[in-house]
Amino acid sequence: MKLVESTWEDVHNLDKNTPIVIPIAAIEQHGRHLPVSVDSMLCGEVIRRVSDTLHGKVLFAPLTWFGNSHHHMDFAGTLSANPRLYLDMLNNLADNFIDHGFKRIVF
Repeated sequence: MKLVESTWEDVHNLDKNTPIVIPIAAIEQHGRHLPVSVDSMLCGEVIRRVSDTLHGKVLFAPLTWFGNSHHHMDFAGTLSANPRLYLDMLNNLADNFIDHGFKRIVF
């Protein structure tokens, strides 16, 4: 089940022990032959397949498409957050789900 395809009531009515998956995939270089979004594309496809298979047993948050990728900044197209901002954002996302009563959150 994908959060972006759910109503607030769908989410409200979920068992609070439903695992919440917050997927992370950076926008960064992967050589001359692949797009900078390859991590996001692969992760998005895994989410689609797992969501179709486990509908209602897992809730997928929207894909978090940036990372702490400073080591790739020499390559144009890399999007990166500094470590503190990145960790704060991930913690805030988890806190949102905790505030809604969910107990099982994975990144």
